[in-house]
Amino acid sequence: MNRYSRLRTPSRGALLRPLSVALVATSILTAAAPLASATPLDFTLINVNSSNQSRLDLAASAMLAGGQLTSAPQYAPGGLNGDGSLSTLYNDTASTDSKLVTDVTQFSISFPGGSTAVARNATGFFGNLQMAPGIGGTSGTDPANYGVNFSSPQQIAIPPIDLNPLGVNLMLNLGTLTSIDAKIALRDVVVDVVGGSIPLSPGATYPQTFDASQLDIALTGTSDILLGATLSQNSFGDYLAAGIALAALQPVLSGQGIDLTVVNNGIVQQSYTIGFGFSTALPTTMASNANASLGTLEQVGGNLRLTVPVDFNVIPETLPAPLDMLLEAELGLSGQLIGQTPFVVVDVPEPSSLALAGLAISGLGLVAIRRRRR
Repeated sequence: MNRYSRLRTPSRGALLRPLSVALVATSILTAAAPLASATPLDFTLINVNSSNQSRLDLAASAMLAGGQLTSAPQYAPGGLNGDGSLSTLYNDTASTDSKLVTDVTQFSISFPGGSTAVARNATGFFGNLQMAPGIGGTSGTDPANYGVNFSSPQQIAIPPIDLNPLGVNLMLNLGTLTSIDAKIALRDVVVDVVGGSIPLSPGATYPQTFDASQLDIALTGTSDILLGATLSQNSFGDYLAAGIALAALQPVLSGQGIDLTVVNNGIVQQSYTIGFGFSTALPTTMASNANASLGTLEQVGGNLRLTVPVDFNVIPETLPAPLDMLLEAELGLSGQLIGQTPFVVVDVPEPSSLALAGLAISGLGLVAIRRRRR
């Protein structure tokens, strides 16, 4: 017998048994080890500088009875109007709590809801811009976050109207309908950002980026609307008579539950805008973020800074009858929200169990090797 025949070579099963034990040990140790939860972080909204702000711009469109309305800001940007009535800041102030609520690990970021990005009133050189209509849709103006005007030019002669059936001994000569107008002011706007776990870019260092298009946006606030018709009189006498007749007509309609608003556009224009106002809540349904840019999470000095690009549309759906059948409006907000919080070391999965599992595999592997060498 060859002397080498007395040395037994371990069977394949004998070699695999230690490896199987190692895998079982690894599974038990990994399952038993605690995994650190994500770190909740609230990022207070800030303005870094004049070109890098927590700011959202409004774009609005509307149709009345199927016809497209012309859109224009109530205050154009520039000069004493600042950034105008279609743009405003969302940074934290003494009277607001503007923040982005997140859960962060070194490998992902999520937005559980509860963020409160509060819109500030649009401002000009002399303070808040006064938007029409007033609060609740009344005639007059009040500060607002955004203000937009819609109009549709017309040229329709209105026949004189006998007001005697309404108890007013007058003929109302309204002149010529020159435009149909809608003034919209958005107030008390608050944005919430919601999204599940979104992977950060590979690596555990900053800056990190993430896909902002996976986020949804919720919007709350109020839309005050004044819908009216601008009527131009043919002479100064007709202008004065129309003013007297409209003033007499208002309390009569008010007694019937109709709040008629009358805006005197002045002697130069010799016209009035008559209509009615109302207030409606902005829709609270979630809107998808259409901005495909990357959000960023970066360390700036002793702080973590979060930038979320935003672009979404909302459609007011609670207009009173019959406007719900006639007026269609779409409001779009776009820009970015920037928040900052003191830097913290965010949690990562507890590594001790993985180290123990590695030691188990190494030890059992050495046993197999030693057995082969006997």
